[in-house]
Amino acid sequence: MASLKKLTGDDLFIDPDQGVGRGGQAIGFIGWRAKARGEDDYCGWFFSWPKDYPSDLTPDQIDAVVESMDADETSTQWPKIPHAVAAAKLRKLLESEHAVANAGGEA
Repeated sequence: MASLKKLTGDDLFIDPDQGVGRGGQAIGFIGWRAKARGEDDYCGWFFSWPKDYPSDLTPDQIDAVVESMDADETSTQWPKIPHAVAAAKLRKLLESEHAVANAGGEA
């Protein structure tokens, strides 16, 4: 497992469905798993979907999901994962697995 200083997108995992947040939107998590005191510990970023479930997204919605990233404030013992690393990994997943099919030239 990489240290946070040498972290790449390959070291991160994404859980696209962490439930529904207070605003009624589905939330996901992109993060890093570490061992602390013999137990799994996590640090990373939460993100919000535009609906109450993970769904296909237009390019503008993909931008909005990436912009919604909010640092997990419960893992204060670990440095924050660099935003740029997490955002690039999340964008890659959204564009490859959740982009709206654009056969007719419109999203």
